[in-house]
Amino acid sequence: MTRSRHPLSRDRIVAAALLLVDEKGASALTMRNLAAALHVEAMSLYHHVRNREDLLDGLADLLVATELPIAGSDQPWDDALREFSRAIRRTAQRHPAAFQLVGLRPLRSERALQPVHALLLRLTDSGLTAENAVATYRLAAAYARGYALAEIAGLTLANPPDRHSAAPPVQQALKQSSDETFEAALRIIIAGAASRQS
Repeated sequence: MTRSRHPLSRDRIVAAALLLVDEKGASALTMRNLAAALHVEAMSLYHHVRNREDLLDGLADLLVATELPIAGSDQPWDDALREFSRAIRRTAQRHPAAFQLVGLRPLRSERALQPVHALLLRLTDSGLTAENAVATYRLAAAYARGYALAEIAGLTLANPPDRHSAAPPVQQALKQSSDETFEAALRIIIAGAASRQS
């Protein structure tokens, strides 16, 4: 096997894992395939990642750290929450196979937690208690993740089989695009948070 000209590191391994999954799908993510992509022996990967679970943790951290925005100190809280939620969905659209693998994994690194901490600070600065800020973040993140995973799986309201049996107002609502539906529910979450501000 040809040796890589670049030194092996955890960051390089995780970046290669993301590229592999993006190009060939989640099932392609094996240590053997990853080593081949990096032109190294599979055993050399274990000097930098403990096992596949550790690799998946790294992949989750990479996606969050590179794809999610860090709210500015003067950014309106609702804009910060909206951008954060949209970015989760956008990440899933850019990296669907990787998102299915790690979209629900807990975040472990300080780098990955920076967007979350910044958002929580904006929420508490807006007048939310710490408890309500955490609840709002968790609700928005869970909603965006779930919506994105449903879209990846093809589970949308675009063509429900029972559309014509619904009441006329519901039939009209079901004609909305997936983007419109996502934004409508996000507005409800933001309105709920606003009602809790002191």
